[in-house]
Amino acid sequence: MLILGAFLAMILVQLPVYWGFLLVLTLIIIAAAVYEPIIALCLGIVFGPSRALLSTLWPELPLYPGQILFLIFFLTWLFRFVMIDNGAWKVSSITKFLVIYLFICLLSMWGALDLSSAIKEMIKWIQILIIIFVISNYGNKTDITVWILFSILLSGLLQSIIGFWQFMLRGTGPESFSLISGLYRAYGTFEQPNPFGGYMGIVCPIAAVILCYIIKKMYVERNTHKFMFKFIFVLIVLLSSITSLIVSYSRGAWVGAFAAFFVMLTFLPIKFAVARYIVFSIVGLGLLAFNREILPDHFNDRIDSIEENVIWQDVRRMPISESNYSMIERAAHWQAAQYMLVDNPWLGVGLGNYEVAYSRYQLPRWETSLGHAHNYYLNVAAETGLIGFIAFVSFWIYVLYRMFLLLRNKFDLYVWLTLGLLGVWIHISVHNLVDNLFVNNIHLAVGSLLGVLSLMELSSSNDNKLGDVFYSRKCEKIES
Repeated sequence: MLILGAFLAMILVQLPVYWGFLLVLTLIIIAAAVYEPIIALCLGIVFGPSRALLSTLWPELPLYPGQILFLIFFLTWLFRFVMIDNGAWKVSSITKFLVIYLFICLLSMWGALDLSSAIKEMIKWIQILIIIFVISNYGNKTDITVWILFSILLSGLLQSIIGFWQFMLRGTGPESFSLISGLYRAYGTFEQPNPFGGYMGIVCPIAAVILCYIIKKMYVERNTHKFMFKFIFVLIVLLSSITSLIVSYSRGAWVGAFAAFFVMLTFLPIKFAVARYIVFSIVGLGLLAFNREILPDHFNDRIDSIEENVIWQDVRRMPISESNYSMIERAAHWQAAQYMLVDNPWLGVGLGNYEVAYSRYQLPRWETSLGHAHNYYLNVAAETGLIGFIAFVSFWIYVLYRMFLLLRNKFDLYVWLTLGLLGVWIHISVHNLVDNLFVNNIHLAVGSLLGVLSLMELSSSNDNKLGDVFYSRKCEKIES
């Protein structure tokens, strides 16, 4: 240790302060990850969304925090697994379905125009697969669930603070994000409001179910002081994430959040009549707000434009104006994806190659690619063909099926956690109809939540319950 310390000191003397600080911070994270690998993954969830901001400030950076932290997480876990853990590996059915989709993605790379773009996209899905597998085989199941939930809540809180500052307090911003004088759409570190709103839509269901579970625990145990700090923290996260989702002015995020909200209310673990009355009350209040024009005009205009943005006809000859520009631009990218699929029906143009192939299929007046089809399902179909599209949709249908099975579990905590995950998948599925949410390292959070679902699936199938993962650090064994 003395030799290593002296060597490190000599290096720090030669480096600028900035790089010296990064070196020391990296070594501290590696040391913490060797002790507990999940720390690196959770830091990746928290700081991973900074990728878009960092790529704008320093475009020459070869690697970004999210990828570095993931690599540290995987290597330290692999080291601990090989050196310490001698248990058998467990593979969930969710992992098997994902492997099928990845195999088809690998086949689609055979005809890819740009192999490097295909590899980059493949790495993203391999990372999701690794995260699911590692979480499913992690030693301390209680700790890893707590860490993942907390890191997602913390990440959402940090992004919400940045987003609210951009919306109201800063007073300036990109002209294209301007609403009225002094107000701008929030976008956090995502550099775009739509994925920022989508990320807030992922955080909201998790915060909502944890808050409900805390309230239930406070009521059952008749002890408010025990859970007061957790209650306040989760409540702040929930309110801030809802507010940030609204001020993102992302129509796709709004629709996805409403869909998730109503599905979660439908499967709320209380009497169905109560849930129905709650839904009717909220819908009634919403209609009352619109009829009395309580909401600002720019907010109402944004809501009115949701229906206008659903265009399925040929847009090549449609007149373009300032009000419909983004709508027609998105539809033009949808149409280009359809042309790619028609030309390459079975395996597509290659994984991650939509932007590369766009110039061959672009519509007149729309020469500049947005990077993806602005509809993830069309994007998957264009890149991996009908075979890849069927495999992708089948994977998500199976994920929903596993959640519906877990919702019937008699273990109360399973039901609440699954309800939150159900809200997340519904939001992602709906929002992806008009966007691509697997950007800016969001896939680290998505993979972690899929890992939690796989962990519950394996534990449930073995009649080996997780126990109270949010309040207890010990597993409770519940007989089936």
